[in-house]
Amino acid sequence: MKLSNLFMLCIIVILGVIAYSLGVRVHVDVKQKPSVTEHETTKPPKSVPSKPSGETTTPPADPNKPSIGTQKPPKEADPKVYQNNSFKSVVLYEKDGKIIVKGQARVFEGVFQYAVTSGNKTILEDHYQTEGAPAWGNFEISLDQSLVEKTGATFELFVYSAKDGSKVDVLTIPLK
Repeated sequence: MKLSNLFMLCIIVILGVIAYSLGVRVHVDVKQKPSVTEHETTKPPKSVPSKPSGETTTPPADPNKPSIGTQKPPKEADPKVYQNNSFKSVVLYEKDGKIIVKGQARVFEGVFQYAVTSGNKTILEDHYQTEGAPAWGNFEISLDQSLVEKTGATFELFVYSAKDGSKVDVLTIPLK
């Protein structure tokens, strides 16, 4: 087996493993011969012609106006969504006497911390493990209502800095 064939086989196996881990189904026929020979060359892709100077394009739609049939106006009951560089699509809602915090995190090795605070007092602090970066890992944290009885209680999502141990990418969410 030629070294170049072995290299291509290794690449195909690696791509297959990546595709499998992402849930993508791929079929590769390794017996099929390439259709281009050493003496043939491929043509560069055709460039897309630019529009003549007389043509105009329509301006983009106003982002404050919903386009007909594509967007629904927000409802009053829609939960507020919080996000920063490490956390996105974070929402809070109540279910069966508990407060549920749900969202996605993109953090080193999938580990982040969360805390419930009231003023300068930390009521609860813990950590959560999800998928590691660069993937956005889903999380769902359940809190007892009794933890947030005090007015001014907040929920924080954050990561400890590997450099100096300080809190970084802190996402603070008011609980009351």
